[in-house]
Amino acid sequence: EHADEAGLAFLCSAFSLEAVNVLRTLGVNAWKVASGEMFAFDFIQHLASDNLPLIISTGLASPDDVDAIVNYVESNNVAYALLQCTSRYPTPLKQVGINVMEQYRERYRCNVGLSDHSGTTLPSLVAMARGASIVEVHVTFNRGIIGPDTSSSITFDELKQLVAARDGIYELDSSPVDKYDMYV
Repeated sequence: EHADEAGLAFLCSAFSLEAVNVLRTLGVNAWKVASGEMFAFDFIQHLASDNLPLIISTGLASPDDVDAIVNYVESNNVAYALLQCTSRYPTPLKQVGINVMEQYRERYRCNVGLSDHSGTTLPSLVAMARGASIVEVHVTFNRGIIGPDTSSSITFDELKQLVAARDGIYELDSSPVDKYDMYV
């Protein structure tokens, strides 16, 4: 309800059939497939039966694994997007792999994005500037909190900056100018 009131799509990764059934009652808009779950084709088939798009994180996947999941979802006419992800917490900038996101777009002709664990906004900004349809980040209330994701998370203030940058990138990309008309 909070997501609906805020104009947000409600998403959640499911890690069991029971979780899928609970999330169905809550009305998810798509299924986020964590990279460890992409190998369980029975599980993927269960998700795909809803005809909701799959957002597939590829952090633990080899190129052959990505080919296999894409072949599976395409052969079953399931809408999908691929997220480049490096399963390292936090991910050093030199291991983020923005280029892999671009390779996915070229190879599979699908929506692509980035699942980032760097703990900074820079990879998401670059991914959005390069046409990512989806950016996923971890968010923490406080970097002083002890936990497994704290070092790979951004703060809520940084998330606000990321959203503002997304809006600005959209405005820039959707507002072409004619240089000639500007000076006539």
